[in-house]
Amino acid sequence: MIPGGVDAVIPTVGRPSLGRLLRALTSAQGCLPDRIIVVDDRARPAAPLFVGWLPGRLRDRVRIVPGRVA
Repeated sequence: MIPGGVDAVIPTVGRPSLGRLLRALTSAQGCLPDRIIVVDDRARPAAPLFVGWLPGRLRDRVRIVPGRVA
């Protein structure tokens, strides 16, 4: 495996397992992605997407960016 240099992009629409996926990344062995970009592409979000529960191993790598529904 080549260390670093990889970003992960995760769309939120239809992904009720977002928390499970991020927790799995936290406990994974080996290199983590340099950045984990969570695209908040919900059509009408009632509230901002919250991932503040992330452990320190991921917290500084996760960025939430607004997306748009086509």
